[in-house]
Amino acid sequence: MLRADGSGWIGDEYGANAYHFNKDKQIDAVLPMPEALKPRNASGDLVFSSEVTPATGRRGNQGMEGLTLSPDGKKLIGLMQSAAVQDSGTATQGRFNTRLLVWDVSESDTPTTLSAEYVLQLPTFNDTGTGAANRTGAQSEIIALDDHRFLVLSRDGNGKGTTTANAPVFKSVLLLDLTGASNILGQYDAQGGDITPGAGTTLAPGITPISWVEAVNMLDTTQLAKLGLNLKSGATSDLNSLSEKWEGLSMLPTGTPNEYLLIVANDNDFLSNATKMAGLDGTTINTVDAVGASGGPVKNDTMFLTYRVSVTPVPEPGSTLLLAAGAASLLGFWRRRKGIR
Repeated sequence: MLRADGSGWIGDEYGANAYHFNKDKQIDAVLPMPEALKPRNASGDLVFSSEVTPATGRRGNQGMEGLTLSPDGKKLIGLMQSAAVQDSGTATQGRFNTRLLVWDVSESDTPTTLSAEYVLQLPTFNDTGTGAANRTGAQSEIIALDDHRFLVLSRDGNGKGTTTANAPVFKSVLLLDLTGASNILGQYDAQGGDITPGAGTTLAPGITPISWVEAVNMLDTTQLAKLGLNLKSGATSDLNSLSEKWEGLSMLPTGTPNEYLLIVANDNDFLSNATKMAGLDGTTINTVDAVGASGGPVKNDTMFLTYRVSVTPVPEPGSTLLLAAGAASLLGFWRRRKGIR
């Protein structure tokens, strides 16, 4: 997140931190975080490795994945990718009670305290398309529409680039509204603080989570067919299949009042031999294609999906967001990007 002078903030999914950097792009501050979200082992020591599951705090590689600034520039909002260890139930479907943090940056870009904290219950689903939930739709990005409404990108792990043949079943943009949600700041923030006491997934009495609705269903086959895209997965996928990881979200004004382009982008995990990376020693690292149809190679290109959306300009809490054509219209814009990454 950038200020006009080039300074800003960046999230860290491993440390579960948010950092401030100055206009020279030097990190000069770590924003305050609840002790409950810092990864610690059974002895209470900090463990930032993604290879070690902590006893409490953020789970490996599931920290401060989403970071956004309110349009008025007064609030910085961070969203954990999924629930902290102590806030989870068993298996991946129990990781849905994640936390949203708010910092007041109206007077200082490096506040010394948090200003609010909320609980978001992420979607759960079955990754085969039927049966009881066995997965949580971990979030990958967040955009602030105002100081209480947000768009969040939530998804499954199916698609091109994986070895499973399960087709994608959940890739969506959610609309969140803080209206009526409980501010739990200071109540469950000590080391090991648990918003789901009893080792389950039921929230503690008195906690009302953030409300949300699905705003855009990225798996709408009618919309995808307009661009010749499909939902084939694993070894059945081809060049036009949706990839596994959709992790980028942005909005651009169209020039028409209240109308925007909502852009969703994937992370191709370097699964394309057309992608070139520079190693730390300056040498070029060659990459390989994903495994596609009949076990043959297929490029997992960087892709952008663009939706035209309309946002109702209602400043009062409790207002709603209207998306054009209900789930939005998919525009004919996508591309492959090759070269140095």
